[in-house]
Amino acid sequence: MFRGIIMTNLIYNVPEELYKFPSELGISLPVLVLATSGRNLDAFNSKREWQYINHQVGGIGCEQFYSTGTILTPTEHVANGMKKMSKFWQSKNLCTNGGDEQMMIPLEQLFIYQRQLQDVLSVDCRHTYRDFRSGLYPIDFSPENLRKLCTDDLPQEMYGEEIIGSVMKEGDLTNPKWISALSDFFLTEKKERELSDYVFNWQLFILGNNYRS
Repeated sequence: MFRGIIMTNLIYNVPEELYKFPSELGISLPVLVLATSGRNLDAFNSKREWQYINHQVGGIGCEQFYSTGTILTPTEHVANGMKKMSKFWQSKNLCTNGGDEQMMIPLEQLFIYQRQLQDVLSVDCRHTYRDFRSGLYPIDFSPENLRKLCTDDLPQEMYGEEIIGSVMKEGDLTNPKWISALSDFFLTEKKERELSDYVFNWQLFILGNNYRS
């Protein structure tokens, strides 16, 4: 298999061979993934299953998207919307130019994707649209969006109206209050003492099938 641009924005110091494709992990696409820029799996407690995921994205650009993530359980409405969106974009060959900041994806395609998120899932990608490409569908990460999309057991400290309001008002995707809540919820005590909350950059994605002509 041709291996294109390697996207290393999520994980550090993890051997490439530890990452598995969704099919190797028994994961059926599309899936909703909470991912992080944390280090190794031993940083997480046993409240959820975390996996090293390698997913091919970017159409014929064959980019490899590496993440440490946990699979979320979407609501029935969201699951149906994810399937429709994934099927719609599967026939589109959307990639970037060599992995740099120059976007090759037509602007109108981004607008179509944004409208789909808004109309179908009631979320947005105003802060994360740069990651959009075939097979990888970013969603702005916030407590409010998590509450809309999934039924999983997540820390209630994330859901205070004051925190949500400050995040939405400021557009601050690294609000320390709810980053700390997630870290307290998911990380082991040992790693929590060793790592700053800011080490963990929480991200939210839909992983779908890559381009098929």
